[in-house]
Amino acid sequence: MILAAVVVGSAYFYKGRLDVTSAVPWSLLVNACGIALTLGVSHWLAGQRLSRVLVFFGRNTFVIMAVHQFYLYIATIYVKPHLCDGVWELAAYKLIQQAILWPCLLLTIWLVNHKAKWVLGK
Repeated sequence: MILAAVVVGSAYFYKGRLDVTSAVPWSLLVNACGIALTLGVSHWLAGQRLSRVLVFFGRNTFVIMAVHQFYLYIATIYVKPHLCDGVWELAAYKLIQQAILWPCLLLTIWLVNHKAKWVLGK
């Protein structure tokens, strides 16, 4: 929790650069805390049921990154023009967009892994 507080607090309140190339001791400490936090969360997730889902998406990252923009573009063309510009309409659009995106991604992952392995060089 302390590591998370350091990382999130620094990113929120510190207005300078926090990358490693800035050579500021504070940024090095924040980056070290972020790495330790990532390792801790990864170690904790390894024993959870969620780890199987994360491994699935990790193994299929290439497919997801290759096609997700295409599906988001389809949602933008066919769904967004039918909604007005308001907060609730934007929220509804985002929900509809995700409802289109995830089934299409899962179908594409299945197709690539079972029917078109040549796309990944298998």
